[in-house]
Amino acid sequence: MNGFIKTIVFIICLFTGLVAFAQEQMSDVATVYLNTFDKSGITDKTTWKYARITEVFGDSIAVYDSVRVRGRGNSTWGLEKKPYRIKFNKKVKWLGKGYANSKNWVLMANHADKTMLRNAVASFIGTELGQPFTPGARFVDLVLNGEYLGTYQITDHIDIHKHRVDITEQEEPATAESNITGGYLVECDGFYDGDVRFRTNRSVPCNIKSPDEEVINDDQILYIRKVLQAFEDALFSGKYTDPEKGYRALVDSTTLISWYLATEFTGNPDGYWSANIYKEADDPLLYWGPMWDYDIAFNNCNRIGEATELMMSRDGFGSGVIRPWVQQMTTDPWFDALAAREWKKAIDAGIVDRTLAYIDSMAVVIDETQALNYDKYRIDKRVYNEVTLYSTYQEGVDYLKDFVREHALYLSKYFSAYIDEPEDDTGKYGTFDTSHYFRIRNVGNQHLLDITGDYGQQVCTWSDDSNRESTQTWQLVQGTKANYYMIVSPDSGLAITDCADEYNTVGTQLLLDDASSSNPRQQWRFVKTASSWVIENMGTYLAWNNAGGSSSNGNRIISWTNNEDNERKPNRQWEVEETSIITSLNEFYAEVEYRVLYNPDTHQLRISPDEADLSTLEGTVTVTNASGRRVAAGNITAPLDLSSLLPDVYVVSWNVGRHARSCKLKIPNK
Repeated sequence: MNGFIKTIVFIICLFTGLVAFAQEQMSDVATVYLNTFDKSGITDKTTWKYARITEVFGDSIAVYDSVRVRGRGNSTWGLEKKPYRIKFNKKVKWLGKGYANSKNWVLMANHADKTMLRNAVASFIGTELGQPFTPGARFVDLVLNGEYLGTYQITDHIDIHKHRVDITEQEEPATAESNITGGYLVECDGFYDGDVRFRTNRSVPCNIKSPDEEVINDDQILYIRKVLQAFEDALFSGKYTDPEKGYRALVDSTTLISWYLATEFTGNPDGYWSANIYKEADDPLLYWGPMWDYDIAFNNCNRIGEATELMMSRDGFGSGVIRPWVQQMTTDPWFDALAAREWKKAIDAGIVDRTLAYIDSMAVVIDETQALNYDKYRIDKRVYNEVTLYSTYQEGVDYLKDFVREHALYLSKYFSAYIDEPEDDTGKYGTFDTSHYFRIRNVGNQHLLDITGDYGQQVCTWSDDSNRESTQTWQLVQGTKANYYMIVSPDSGLAITDCADEYNTVGTQLLLDDASSSNPRQQWRFVKTASSWVIENMGTYLAWNNAGGSSSNGNRIISWTNNEDNERKPNRQWEVEETSIITSLNEFYAEVEYRVLYNPDTHQLRISPDEADLSTLEGTVTVTNASGRRVAAGNITAPLDLSSLLPDVYVVSWNVGRHARSCKLKIPNK
């Protein structure tokens, strides 16, 4: 039966009251008919009601008797389309082969997500990034007591089970001889509504999900509480970065990083507001996951707004839950470097393209059922915190895909700062004597790097011209990383900048801009080819290109593709010629030593230059926390009040003209 005929049959049945009896497959997915024995509705999250489930898919009909059902969810339970907990009277493989054989399952409504795919896509991403278990997804049409409720997702209940959280389950009450070291499943959740719960010393709310409340005793509660407290204490100790004495010795790094990257890639605002952690018996480590509840992820939460260029560790929810844990971990260079390497590995392996393909494939799978769903519920009506509403389902799918693409670009830029470059012991990268000036010549047209444009800010190539010596002479200033340089015009003190919007947006004119040592788009690396150099940007990964290979004076230099073709593309290759010794530094480069002074009694910060009159300087000072959020700012000439800041490590940055500096500041306990 094609989709149109099925829709007509369903509408006829709906208006004639025959839906309960016309148990046919309604669309391109299975139809689940759920009928409570007393025909009453499911009105709360605590009362189990007995029911029968009949599932119809093609010529196959499966019947399950003595099934129990109740409501579930927190915010989602208050929506029109409600989620449900299902408990069969015996174990079933409701998701099919390769998934759990269990009594406990969930029917997820996905009502706040107009694509109804976000939870499934999050699970796909989690698996791609290395999570051992992610909740499954099978979509069905649900009919409850004769009323069609819409498209639902059958998914795993989060519990200890083979093909779920596969660790030892403490199923019986513990005795003196019992091994109470595991397994445990703990949910750190802002609702803090578990039956067995506690708070850490930093008030992180923890609900023990397993062992069950009927089984667990005080010794087990005390044990897992001590384990989590030891982790938290180590994380916030003075030796937290120590691989043996810090938190690293207490975590499974594989699940920690995959969980962190999945939370950031999906842009889940609730990722650090509600999270799961588990521990196996006779294993000292804490494992992170499984992932759960991603309906407001992927730029679908108007409480945080446009999320494409946000980090959830900095901008998401969970300040009273585990976001402070994550923020502290992101101040550990080991954590940042490991996350950056794993992200780059995922990008190189094609995670973005595979995710986009998965979204497209799932949109096809539920094409008929979503159409039925939005005959019942308006797709253009806001029901929760949706950022954007659509007039068609495909618009929602495209919006989801756009976020995946664009947020992946942002994350690549973000993590690029934490990827350590190997020492240059092979001659792959150029090192230069920064006490000299340089001329840079394109191999293709043999013209020199020069400046043109109405305001003298566009970077171009130009033939050798003694009258243009000031614009054809350049200074290389050591960058923030080994092998990287700022390329500065001594005449103006401006630096060459890649202004590409995205790291793969090619063809953007290189410009001169105010020099800033903290700007990765002004940091350039010279990569060796057979006889010359490719000049590569730290922030965008793109390389210089003499546009079109033209020999015209004033021809643009643009940022362009940077790949294995560099060796055979003379337009991308450059010669570097050392010229005269720099006899006097431009005023911009005249070093002034600054002292950062913090008074713990008055809680005031002052910037003090050693060899300059502060009253003559004009500039700004900002203070950011470990996750990069600005927490204080002011004028460099005035003391800055930091009395509102908690004891922690902060970054102080100041700018005087084009002079930029930064340092770390530790605010001690008050």
